[in-house]
Amino acid sequence: MILKFLSPPVPSSARSAARRRHAIPESSAPVRDCTVAQVIGRWSCCGLELQLARQSPLLHRFGICSRILSSQPPESLAPLTADLYPIHGPQSRPDRRRISHWFAEQFRVMRADLVHVRGLWLLPDALRAARLAGDLPTVVSFHGFDDASRGASWWRRTRWRRALQFCERRIAVSRTTALDLSRTLAVPMDEIDVIYNGVDANVFSPTPDRLAARRSLRLTNDSPLLLCVGSLMPVKGHDFLIDALSTGPAAARPWQLSFVGQDAWEGTIQRLAAQRLPGRTVRFLGNQPDLLPFYRAADALIAPSRSEGCSNVLLEAAACGLPTIATTVGGTPEIIDDGHTGWLVPPAQPELLGRAVAECLDNPDMGRRRGLAACAHVSRNFSLERAAASTAAIYREILQA
Repeated sequence: MILKFLSPPVPSSARSAARRRHAIPESSAPVRDCTVAQVIGRWSCCGLELQLARQSPLLHRFGICSRILSSQPPESLAPLTADLYPIHGPQSRPDRRRISHWFAEQFRVMRADLVHVRGLWLLPDALRAARLAGDLPTVVSFHGFDDASRGASWWRRTRWRRALQFCERRIAVSRTTALDLSRTLAVPMDEIDVIYNGVDANVFSPTPDRLAARRSLRLTNDSPLLLCVGSLMPVKGHDFLIDALSTGPAAARPWQLSFVGQDAWEGTIQRLAAQRLPGRTVRFLGNQPDLLPFYRAADALIAPSRSEGCSNVLLEAAACGLPTIATTVGGTPEIIDDGHTGWLVPPAQPELLGRAVAECLDNPDMGRRRGLAACAHVSRNFSLERAAASTAAIYREILQA
């Protein structure tokens, strides 16, 4: 039985005239004293949570107060938020049969005006809770399919497809993820808004003294520093990077490698690095509270992902003018222009990835030019203010209607 408790959705053709594929801010006065329940699976130190934490104070300037609602207890390493947008999480995970009722009670307590669900997994439960709490309008953000969601059962995908029909708006973080959502779950493209993640150029910016940044990290090795940022898990493709550096042209170049991100792969990458890269300087630094010194100290960022939505790491590195080598997955080609603002290679191709790394190391002037071009590109098109204003515009349209 799939969401039969909800009234029939408004036909998509009747809503399409009120939708814009690319949301932009409007000049009308913002809605004041609006509370949005931001529903996520778990408040952790990942890109989605970091993006929301950074946008929340900007949304507050539009009169929108975000109340973050996590279905599981927050992780200790998760980003901190101000008192204006506290995190609400249970002491223990609610029983699956009662999670909608738990959500509904939280919506009532925080006096939510609107529900914004981040991802597909909790969408059916959050929709039912929104109905129980007084027919609250619901928005969903789609950040791309991971291995688990792409391999979800027919029953769950049918449930998602049905649930998406009841959302007031659907937001994708890139054109590519919007197209993927449309093809996979039969959502018309003209009913998907595209709002890219944003980066704060006042925080992430190039440094005039890279040597000072290296000293701040106590780097005594003079070899070029390759940086890879992201949780150690299969989707991030770290195994491809190690393969790329262990053979071919990259293996003959001097370099040192730092991985920043929590280990969610039970030591697999550490063991692979020890086996394939003996004698090389490879560091596993875990989560770091501040990535800026690493971006400024590195010679290149490598993002060998199997899948991405709209990578915060790529935006931050580009804003710092760091040369970037990444794979052509998800929204990455919408951030990086191969040959102009960085290097792009197909995913799961270690040989091509190694060639790109070697070319970047052999041509530091080329890397600097591409890094500066990337900095100008993201500053112009991927500002945090624009992302927050576009999101606020959608909230405003819904609530004013």
